[in-house]
Amino acid sequence: MSTINVRKPTSSRGFSAAILCAGSLLMCASASAGSVIGHCVSTAQQLQNALSSASNGGQYNGMDNRIKIVQGLYQTRLVTNPGPGTFFYENDANTGVLSVEGGYNADCSARSSNPLATLIDGNSLYPVMDLRSKKGQVKVSGVTIENGESISQGGGLSINVANTDDSAVLVFDTIIRNNHTTRFGGGLYVGSDGTGNMAVVHNTLIVGNSADQGDSAVEVVSNGDGVGFYDNTVSGNSVPAAGAARSVYLASTDGTCDVANNIIQSNPNGGLWMSCTGAATLYFNDIGNILNDSGALRAGNVSIDPMFVDASGGNYRLAASSPLIGMSHWLTGGADLLGASYPTSGHQDVGAYEDTIFVDSFDEQVLF
Repeated sequence: MSTINVRKPTSSRGFSAAILCAGSLLMCASASAGSVIGHCVSTAQQLQNALSSASNGGQYNGMDNRIKIVQGLYQTRLVTNPGPGTFFYENDANTGVLSVEGGYNADCSARSSNPLATLIDGNSLYPVMDLRSKKGQVKVSGVTIENGESISQGGGLSINVANTDDSAVLVFDTIIRNNHTTRFGGGLYVGSDGTGNMAVVHNTLIVGNSADQGDSAVEVVSNGDGVGFYDNTVSGNSVPAAGAARSVYLASTDGTCDVANNIIQSNPNGGLWMSCTGAATLYFNDIGNILNDSGALRAGNVSIDPMFVDASGGNYRLAASSPLIGMSHWLTGGADLLGASYPTSGHQDVGAYEDTIFVDSFDEQVLF
């Protein structure tokens, strides 16, 4: 089988940063060229303070900022400055990468791989997080985005919603659940543009979201190098019958669209819609309804019951008898949503969780 080239996410453990501690909010005492400004936050207000310091007019605007979030619950309603509402970031500079990372212990020296350890909650009153960057990449990982309510794109997490926001985007190892918008992208909206910039959603569980006008789970639009959407589980997201009947909408006018190892099932009135003018691939997915594939090169796709352990109870791991275990020949590398290693040879499970025990090429008689 030929190799599929999709930009892979870089582990957050690969960051290089000089971080100096000053109370519960960490700031670098100096910000020399190439350094990363480190923040360790443990309250909702501290999270917004860190985002504000990296935003336009902030002390660290235009610099690389890494925000480590201590395990716990962060509610938008508890932000008092500038006021209750969405966790917000805006960077109009031509530089400055933002990385928002959940799961840390009290001093941010160690990290849990479980996104449920860090809950960022809109209280069913506000969009949860709105991040906007003109050029610097935006990364979100290791958090659960929940209970957002919006009248704009992205009921839970919105990245680069403005037309002038062109940065690369990477969302991975994240849970997005129970969010709603009156527009499009019930759980997640991602925008990206410009040469060298790609929008990637990877190892993400997107469940229980809704959108009144369409794209109940996620909308990703990239007019730069394209879209990568792989190793995700998308289920239980809904759109009214009168809305655009899409649960996942992926679009790129100039770049590629690579879609692999996803479960997109049981989304009422929804399905997958790809609108890609460049090369498109659709490999080893379990999709209930493919509405449009933009002429994608297809291999290994199915439309079957994924057999989750307990979807009604929130457990979207694959049962031992699931036909999706070991189904994919498209190997991602790295680790899954909970930190379990993906196989480096043989076969891989479909979706955000890896449960295959036998991973080398000699185990085919067990997997199939």
